[in-house]
Amino acid sequence: MARRGERGFTLIEVLVGLTLLGALVAVLSGALRLGLQGRETVDARAEWLDEVRITQTFVRQYIETARPFSWVRDRRTEVAFEGLRESVSFVAAMPGWQNPGGLYLVRIAREGDRLMLTRRITSGETDGFDFTADAERTVLATGIGRLDFSYFGAAPPFDETPRWHDQWRGRAAMPRLVRLDLSYRDGGRKRWPVLVAAPMIGPQPR
Repeated sequence: MARRGERGFTLIEVLVGLTLLGALVAVLSGALRLGLQGRETVDARAEWLDEVRITQTFVRQYIETARPFSWVRDRRTEVAFEGLRESVSFVAAMPGWQNPGGLYLVRIAREGDRLMLTRRITSGETDGFDFTADAERTVLATGIGRLDFSYFGAAPPFDETPRWHDQWRGRAAMPRLVRLDLSYRDGGRKRWPVLVAAPMIGPQPR
C-alpha cells in the first residue's frame, strides 16, 4: 500500500523513459561503430603508406644503382639508358648478396594496371634491352591508374640547358634525375608522393 505523498510512475512516463534510454543506447552504439570504422580506416591508410614507402625505397635504390655504361649503336656511342613515359630501362650493378650479384638489365614499367620490375643478368657488352623469357619479374604495385616517368638533364646538341624531359633515349649521358609520378585507379586512394632519384652519372670502369 502506497504511503500518502508518494507517487509511482505512470505507464506513459515509463514508456518515455525507455524511449529515451533506447535513443541514448543507439547514439552511443553509432558513435562506437563510427570510432571503430575510423580506426580501421586510419589503420588501413597507415598500412598502405607503409607499402608505398617500402616500394618507393625499392624503386629509388634500383634507379640509384643505374650505371652509365655505353653501347655503340648505329656507329654512335650512347649510354645504356632508355627512359620513356611509362617505363625506364638501364644497366645496374647488383651487390653480391643479391645472389648472384653482377650486372643486370633492369626495367621498371607499367604493364596494364601493375607496376612491374623486370631484370636479367647480363655481361654488359651486348647492346639493347632484350628481356628474354628467363628474366625475373616482380609486381611492385597494383591498381595503377596513371604512371609518368620524366628525366632531368641537358640534351645537347639541341638543348644545353638542363630541364625535365618526357623521354631520355639515344643520349650520350645519363639524366641527372629521374622522377616518378604515380596515381591509382581507385579515387579513394591518394597518389604516391612524387619520387625523385639520382642515377650515377660519372663514368664507370668496365
